[in-house]
Amino acid sequence: MRSNGVVKRLWAPVVVTIVVVSLSGAAVASPLVDIYIRGAVLGRVPGKNAASVELRWDYKCLGDQLGAATYEWTLKVMRRLPRPERAITITLGTSKTGSRRVQLQPGRYEPLADPFRCQTERGAGSTAAELGAAFVVPDYCAWTVTSARGQVGLEQRGAVRALARGGSVRPGELVFTSGRASLALASRGGGSSLRLAARTRLRLDPSHCARSSGWKFRLTGGSAQVRLAESDRQRLYVLESANAVTSASRASWTVAAGVRGGRPSTRVRVQSGRVTVKSRSGPSRVLSAGRSTTIG
Repeated sequence: MRSNGVVKRLWAPVVVTIVVVSLSGAAVASPLVDIYIRGAVLGRVPGKNAASVELRWDYKCLGDQLGAATYEWTLKVMRRLPRPERAITITLGTSKTGSRRVQLQPGRYEPLADPFRCQTERGAGSTAAELGAAFVVPDYCAWTVTSARGQVGLEQRGAVRALARGGSVRPGELVFTSGRASLALASRGGGSSLRLAARTRLRLDPSHCARSSGWKFRLTGGSAQVRLAESDRQRLYVLESANAVTSASRASWTVAAGVRGGRPSTRVRVQSGRVTVKSRSGPSRVLSAGRSTTIG
C-alpha cells in the first residue's frame, strides 16, 4: 500500500488450527483451516520406553496467495501431558518444507513454530506462531484395565485410588484386589494379558520394560495368570515372587504366592509353552505345558 509516497508493508495473521487429542489418541479438528506442522509416531525405540517421531512442516505464508515467501522459525514441541508441561526445542530453520526425526517420551504433544516469521514477495507477511496437530506418544510399558470386578485399586506415590475398565497401570505402580475381586490387564506394547485373582498384590517393575522391551511383575501375594500374545515373541517376560522367578517368551502360566510354615511358598503351573522357573536359592528348571511345581 502507498500513502504519501511511502510504501507500507501489510502484515496479516496466518490462520492456524488447534487440534485437541485425547490420551486415547482421538483427534478433534476444525475442517475450515489448514495445519502446517504434523508429528507422525513411527514406532518404539529399541531398549527405551520412547518413540521415534517424524515432525513434518509445510508452511504457507498467508495461504500461499501472495506468491513465494521467505521464512524464519524455531520448531518446538509442547508436552501437555503428563504434567508439568514442558517445552522442547527441536530445531531452527528457514525452509518452507522439511522434516526432522526425534525421540520422545510417552505423552501428549503439540508441535509449534514460535517464534515464526514469514514475508511474501509482495511485502506482506506474518509473525503469528504456527500451531500444529497434536499427537500422542504411547506408553509402551503401561498396561490397560480390560476388566475389573469387586474392589480393585492402585497404589501410586503413596496414594490409593480405585481402578476401573480403561484405567492405566504404569511402571512402578502396584495393583491389588480384595476378597472376591478380580482384575484383568492388557499390555499396550504387544497385547499380552494378565489376570489377578482375589486377594492379590502385584507391582510393575519401574525399569525392566524400558531396558529390555519386555516386562516384569513382582507378586507379593495371591495369584496371577500370564498369557503372552504372539506379537510378544522374542522378548523376555518375568513374573517373580518372594522365593522364585519365572520367565518365558512364549507361554501362558500361573503363579500363586503365599506363606507355608512361616516361609514363602510359590506354586507355578504352565498352561502352554515352556517356562523357566528358578528358586531364589537353587537351580533353575524348565516346565512345559501341563506341568507344575511348588517352591518352598
